[in-house]
Amino acid sequence: MTRSHEIDEQQLATLAAAGDTDAMKQIYCLYAGALTATAARYVVDREAVRDILHDSFVKVYASIGTFTSRGKGSLKAWIQRIVVNEALAWLKAENRLSTVSIDDDEAMDFAADDEPGVEG
Repeated sequence: MTRSHEIDEQQLATLAAAGDTDAMKQIYCLYAGALTATAARYVVDREAVRDILHDSFVKVYASIGTFTSRGKGSLKAWIQRIVVNEALAWLKAENRLSTVSIDDDEAMDFAADDEPGVEG
């Protein structure tokens, strides 16, 4: 990407939006571990975590053209918001949402209306 080998998130997102499978793979490899941990904070079932991660990346790749970098780390934060929303949707669908404790600040950060332009 850049000479210093730092990731230019906007460039990576632009390449992925254009269908560059190497960029998509790089995004997955960079963030899958941390995003798995994020999903696992909400959902204990390992299979469900895998499903959530899969569904999240489908949404990420479908909407990555709408991503606009706001500085280093914003791509990860953008994807992480999608993962959290997918985990919450899974919990709601499984009628397990009442067992999750979310503080007000976290709920505001991950409000469904704040999710990138992704159609369900």
